[in-house]
Parts: sequence; C-alpha cells; structure tokens
Amino acid sequence: MFLRTTKTRESGARQATLMGATRAWLRQGVVTAGAMALLWPAITPVWSAEPKSAAKPSTSAASKPGKAAAETARNPLDDVKQWVERNTGLREVSDRQRDHESIRAAFRDVIKSARQSTVRILADDLSVAFGTIVSEEGLVLTKASELRGQIKCVLSDKRTLTARIVVVRPEHDLALLRLEGTEKFSAIEWCVEAPTVGNFLATPGHGELPTAIGVISVAPRRIAAAFGYLGVGLDQARPRVTLIQPGSSADKAGLQVDDLVLRVNGEKVDDREMLQQQIRKHPPGDKVELQVRRGEHEFKVVAVLGDLQTGLQQDRVDFQNRLGGGLSSRRAGFDSVLQHDTVLNPNECGGPVIDLDGKAIGINIARAGRVASYAIPADVLRPLVARMIADHARESNLADRPVVESGTNKAGG
Repeated sequence: MFLRTTKTRESGARQATLMGATRAWLRQGVVTAGAMALLWPAITPVWSAEPKSAAKPSTSAASKPGKAAAETARNPLDDVKQWVERNTGLREVSDRQRDHESIRAAFRDVIKSARQSTVRILADDLSVAFGTIVSEEGLVLTKASELRGQIKCVLSDKRTLTARIVVVRPEHDLALLRLEGTEKFSAIEWCVEAPTVGNFLATPGHGELPTAIGVISVAPRRIAAAFGYLGVGLDQARPRVTLIQPGSSADKAGLQVDDLVLRVNGEKVDDREMLQQQIRKHPPGDKVELQVRRGEHEFKVVAVLGDLQTGLQQDRVDFQNRLGGGLSSRRAGFDSVLQHDTVLNPNECGGPVIDLDGKAIGINIARAGRVASYAIPADVLRPLVARMIADHARESNLADRPVVESGTNKAGG
C-alpha cells in the first residue's frame, strides 16, 4: 500500500510540474512545435515507462477483475498528455509520420546552406516569425504583420542582432529588415525554375534538421482578400447592436445588445453603413478599437476581427482548421501563393521553403488551414525584393545627403 501511494504521489508531482511548465510557456507565448518537440522526447519515456503491476492480484482484486484491470492499465500521466495536446495542438509524432526525426534526417544536407540564411525574428523578446537573409549587407525579408515593438534577429550561429524595419509591402505582408553591423551575411539562393505540384519541400530552422517537411499541393494562385467580420446585428439607422453572434469577435470582446458604437480606431461612425465600412477596411485577424456607449457609460474595447466570408460558420471552420495547430492572423489577400501541406506554426512563417536542390522556391507567408500553408513563390519575390532593396538604398542616400540651407554659401554672400 505504501509503495502504491508513493508511486501515485511521484506521478502526481510529475503531472503538476509538467502542467505548470506548459501553462507558463503558453502564458509567455513561447510554446511552438519546435520548442515542444524538444520536450516531447523527454516526456514520452516517462509516459511509456510507467510500470504495470507484475504482482499477482489479491483476493479482493481478483473478485473484481474489471476494476483491477482498469486500474492496472491506466497511465497516471495520460491526463497530462491529453492536457498538453488540447492546449498546444501538439501531437506525439510516431516514426511512421513524416515529421519524425528519422524522416527529416534525410533532408539534413538539403537545408545545410539555406539554414545559414534563416533567422529567428524576436519582437519584444517573443519569437514571432522566421526571416530570410536576402542580401550580404544584412537585409532580411519576413512576415510584416507579426512585427511589433523592438525587433531582434537570432542568426544560425546563435548570435542576436538588433534590426529595424526599412521597407514594408502590406499587399504581400512582407517587411524588409536591416541588421546592425557591417559584416557580410549569407544570402539565400533562389530557385529559378517553376515549382511542380507533388515535389518535396523543407522548411529550415536553426537545427541541423528541417523544422518540417511537406509537399507542394496546389500551383501558384491568387488568394482573395477577406473582409473583417465583427459578428453583430445592427439597428437599421444607428450603429446600435441588436444581436451578438455567439463566439464571434464582438462576443469575445464583451459587446452586448443595445451597445452603441461611437468610433472605430478613433474614426467617428454615425450610422450602420459607416460602421460596416470601417470594419471592412480591415482583414481578418486585425485588432480594432471600438469606443462604445452602454447606458450612461462610455468605454473602449479591442476586438480581433473574424472572417466575413465564413460568417456564421466561423467557429466551425476555425475548429476544423485548428485541429492541426494555430493559424496565421493574416492568411488571405495574396496575389500569388503556392500551397503546400507542411505543418507550420504561425511563428514559423517568414523564412525560406527549400526544394531538394537546396534552393528557395519561396518564403512561407501563412499557415492557412489544417493541411494548408502558403508560400510566396520565388518568381514573385526576386523582382519584388530587388525593388524593395532599391527603395531602401534610395531612401538611405536621401537620409545621408547633407542638408544645405536656402540662401547660404552664395558667392559674395
């Protein structure tokens, strides 16, 4: 009895420790498939190593074979496993699955060069994206909508350099960063051939093995922009809320029936149409600040907009898509993207995606669904990056040019 109690206490302690650690990671926003994958091999043996009793059942246990079998078969840490899977979207990877280490090891040499051109983007010290070095002078291309606050880049050699945004292309959700320093960096090598549906791809990180691998599933195509969706019914005239869709952006923001919306991001709205126009200026995933009057009180709330195209089915669609993990906030409104089935986390977008020759066929720009990730193709990026670099050079030259005040340095002056 004492041994059984001690074993139960040890299991409970392990359970509490793991749950506490995972909660902290979730709260800090640092749980990624990569980070959890490092922990997973350590967790799995603990689960699988839980010993089953080899002792013969007592007379009382034998009289209740069903109960005894259930107690013997139950793994005390199954609850932990279920809790981690439910809260992180991570699943234990078997050796038969594509992202198992033994499978990814086949791509070790494929990504060897490209991972030198891959950086990890930190925004206010949180990991928000990958980045791709596109110039020896230290220019980095990444996903613009994830950037905020102080930006740093972690290089493949683990050094961390500060960076600043120099050019943004919102229509592509791309930003060009400039790393500090004057050293030469390893720039990515672009593929010049059109990618073929069915080809294998690899997404490099900083490890010797790729972060994930996948297959091109759809040829490059346009993804129409989606309109932001608040999820409210409105009065025929005033921007007064008459209905709240359960689970919608408005519901999650705390809006209530009879609330009167006065402003959106500081812009005054006088009627129903003005409110709708302001909301539809923003894509799904954008945050909007609403100034609201409720009775005699005025206050502000922030709502994260949903997707107008899916409307009333938004919760169901999001649930289905998120079965494979989180989705990128900006995942629509691209002129040309190729689709592949690599399973990425949103903060693993922005870096290169590589073919079997080790060349970049594009840059991962969004995790769009359970089996869909988008990449902007190299044939779009090559001229676009050249223009962005030229724009940066032109702006830098103007900034460095000395200012000559009007009316000075004139002959005889």
